[in-house]
Amino acid sequence: MTILKKVLIATLFMVGWILPEANAQKVAVKSNLLYDATTTINLGVEVGLARKWTLDVPFNYNPWKPANGRRLAHFGVQPEVRYWFCERFTRMFVGVHAHYADFNVGGWPNWS
Repeated sequence: MTILKKVLIATLFMVGWILPEANAQKVAVKSNLLYDATTTINLGVEVGLARKWTLDVPFNYNPWKPANGRRLAHFGVQPEVRYWFCERFTRMFVGVHAHYADFNVGGWPNWS
């Protein structure tokens, strides 16, 4: 089993454990349009933890190898804890996040 599958299964298990019930004010499922433009598979889940706190966990994965020999393969996850000034999912927030990424870039011209 690859590391991607292990991380995805562990995250889904943790989110499922936190969510005995789900509705619009407790959970948000998101996508990043810029990643979509680069054919990167991406999905984000944000879960309400308390009245003013949420946990956002976005994933992105690009395994494609085009025929021209160029490659921009990568996997990333960036969990973030957010504090909302009003109430969760409303207006402004501050957050702290960690980032993990694994990538393989090759076949691009040398610009130096």
